[in-house]
Amino acid sequence: CPCCQLTAAASGGGAVYLGSRGVSPGDVRMPTVTATRDGGATFGERIAVGGTPWQIDGCPLKPTALAAEDRFVYTLVHNGAEQPPGLLFARSTDGGRSFGPAVRVHPEAAVSDSPALAAPSRGLYAVWHAKAGGARRLFMQTSTDHGESFSPVSELPAPGGTGSYPAAAPAPDGGAVVVWQQGEQILAAK
Repeated sequence: CPCCQLTAAASGGGAVYLGSRGVSPGDVRMPTVTATRDGGATFGERIAVGGTPWQIDGCPLKPTALAAEDRFVYTLVHNGAEQPPGLLFARSTDGGRSFGPAVRVHPEAAVSDSPALAAPSRGLYAVWHAKAGGARRLFMQTSTDHGESFSPVSELPAPGGTGSYPAAAPAPDGGAVVVWQQGEQILAAK
């Protein structure tokens, strides 16, 4: 898809993963992951990360959020074919060669979007914005078992008003740092 931004994540084992969205016949926009294990000289097959096929005659402008650690690769991606439209989480336990079933994240939200992932040494952090009974706010879940299970959805503590477009990165102490747009400000939390 020429308009869905590329994403990348590196694992401790030297693999680099590239997230993108492919365009299949019939204008189906499927999120995919491919890997290079030779410093970018070659990339493997693009592997679909699952979900309801999203047929759209146009660019959805939705990236495939990625994080990786050792043999685990994680994706969080918006799917407009879901009802209501929202985020799906999928994980690979074999270095991106295959992905398990895509699982709905925050199904009670009217819409969830703008995913971010971070996989520091203390767990996996998933962050996104969603409308869940009011203005768009930031939400998150964490996992301490490589994405096998997650904590309940929780709202990030933030000032009132609209919070949107989060980004997440591992912190040196094993936690994560999240930054986002809050009105006309950029805020951060650890």
